[in-house]
Amino acid sequence: MELISSYSVEIDLTLEQRLELAEKSYSMFDVFDFGFGTESIMPIENYHNMIDTYYPGVPRKTTVKVII
Repeated sequence: MELISSYSVEIDLTLEQRLELAEKSYSMFDVFDFGFGTESIMPIENYHNMIDTYYPGVPRKTTVKVII
C-alpha cells in the first residue's frame, strides 16, 4: 500500500494569469484598458491595482493542493 500525502500552498497569481482570468470571466474585458503597447510602462503593482478596480472578482492569490 502506498502512502499518499498532500499539503496546500497559497500562491500569488502572476499578472498574466490574472489577465487571463479577467478575460475568461468578464465579457467586457479589454486588454487595451491597461495601456499595453504604449511607451510608458507602469510598475506591475499598478496593473494589479487596475485589475482589482476594473475586475474585482479576479483574485490575487489562489490555493493549490500538492499531492505526493
